[in-house]
Amino acid sequence: MQRKILLLEDDLQLSDTVKQYLEYQGYEVVTAYDAHEARDRLYETHIDLMLLDIKVPYQNGFDLLAALREEGDTTPAIFITSLHSIENVTRGFDVGGDDYVRKPFALKELLVRIESLLRRQYGSREDIVDLGDGLQFAPKEFQLTRNGTLLPMKTRKPGCSACCWSTPMSWSIMKRYIAHSGSMMKSRVPVHSGPISRRCVPISEKPISKPSKI
Repeated sequence: MQRKILLLEDDLQLSDTVKQYLEYQGYEVVTAYDAHEARDRLYETHIDLMLLDIKVPYQNGFDLLAALREEGDTTPAIFITSLHSIENVTRGFDVGGDDYVRKPFALKELLVRIESLLRRQYGSREDIVDLGDGLQFAPKEFQLTRNGTLLPMKTRKPGCSACCWSTPMSWSIMKRYIAHSGSMMKSRVPVHSGPISRRCVPISEKPISKPSKI
């Protein structure tokens, strides 16, 4: 699955260079040249990772990311900046950054950092199922995200060893995933036609065996 990266960089030449390099590596890159434009891109489309310059028009990268984190946006973010002081590096991580790359940087180094962060956040590219409408499902972690924000999927009730779908939407999403992945989940998620918001739906760790013939 092709990952989508938001690149906030007001240096047009550097932005074009990074964009072309990452697209050659198989990524989709959405560019923005100021903080307002970056916010528009985040609202318009699902973004898997943000590359943020700090000294950009209207709002600096630090304040932009701090505001996004306050709003619940957990999209991984890497600062790319000419600010080299340890105070700036510290601030970058304090406001919610996941990595900090000082300019000038080698494109290969940036790629390695991007791939490492994406792997930690989402697993390998093959591990994520794109369900459309900004929804992505990670089967191994049993996590659902919409436009980078983690959504509630399951809870565990006291005395109940099975997972419980926390909302009707959760079951709706899982039905979409089952349809998307064919028979992958058919042996693991039994169909339930009744009320689901308060009903436990057990997930078997082994395929459900067929009843023996008499």
